[in-house]
Amino acid sequence: MEVIEKILGKLTRLRHLAIVKLGILLGISMEELLGIKFGDVEWINGKSKTIAIRRRVVYLGIDGKFDFHIVDEEEEKKIIIPKKAVDIVNWLKRNEQVNRAKSPRSYSADYDGFICVNKWGKLYAPCYLKRYYTLLARRTWREINSFNHQRI
Repeated sequence: MEVIEKILGKLTRLRHLAIVKLGILLGISMEELLGIKFGDVEWINGKSKTIAIRRRVVYLGIDGKFDFHIVDEEEEKKIIIPKKAVDIVNWLKRNEQVNRAKSPRSYSADYDGFICVNKWGKLYAPCYLKRYYTLLARRTWREINSFNHQRI
């Protein structure tokens, strides 16, 4: 766990840290994480929470230009959200509302409702957070595997 904390310590912005932690807690790829909207989170009876993965964001080069492309998934996948992840989603929602109120004119409507936007409402580039996300996913996977082998 020390290694994971060191990697997380390199993320200096709270918002980046929250997004990477959310992806690790949900166990989804960075592309799937960037495609989540607040509307994909289902609050059932105010308690049980699930999230639907309906789209992913890819960074592709077409005609020599690199740009984001939002790709709809063929099959929707539902994930039960752990308590820690619920807290992060709530924090991101409050943060988004504050940023929107601070600068309503500059806030981008193109990515309205997406969880992973910066303070101007622009979607994060997958490559920006992917390095930390991949490092964490590998370390976490190794630790889970070694823990499972010790239990057997």
